[in-house]
Amino acid sequence: MEMEQPKQQLTKRSASGNTGSPTNSSRAERLLEAVRLSAEACGVQLSAGAALLFVADLQSFSDEDIATALQRCRAELKPNAAGFAHFTVADVMERLGVPTGESSREAEALASWERISVYFQKYIVRTEDTYGERTYFGSSNERHITLTSEDNKTLRLIGGWTRFGNSWYGSGECMSFLRKDWLSTYRRVPDVEYHQALTTGEARKILGQLPEKTRMR
Repeated sequence: MEMEQPKQQLTKRSASGNTGSPTNSSRAERLLEAVRLSAEACGVQLSAGAALLFVADLQSFSDEDIATALQRCRAELKPNAAGFAHFTVADVMERLGVPTGESSREAEALASWERISVYFQKYIVRTEDTYGERTYFGSSNERHITLTSEDNKTLRLIGGWTRFGNSWYGSGECMSFLRKDWLSTYRRVPDVEYHQALTTGEARKILGQLPEKTRMR
């Protein structure tokens, strides 16, 4: 019975967005209590400051969704083999359906693939053995889909429009490989940019910190 207390303390928002409580402060107090009890049930003691940050991050979600997410945390988050317990904002956000960490980057990669696929079909044409931007005249030159800087960086890393087009119109296996390559390359863009930004001196410094066997590989 005690485990259900945080969920009982929350009220479902009405269609108009009201929380069912007289003031926002009373809602925050109920959220705060629910978070603290859920953390305790997971074996974690939250400081007052950490609990307040929790509540601030959760304010935009409905009471019902928060209650369900907290209930799942209490049921699913168990101490590991070393006895380490955890209960974080990311844990709750994941159970609210918000991508976090690697999941967030994966979601961005999938969105990028959808964006580049539509862009390719609408604006890219084949000219002899190459693929490139379709040429328009007048106002029709406007693009209704805009590629992000990371989309363009990923495109360059995989070989440009020509490689993209040849794979797109190739066999089903080529298409499958193109998609996998796009997703994995998109996720690596931040790492590639980091290494490209290193000066020669910085690179030598980092290399010098590695074990000799690692440097020789």
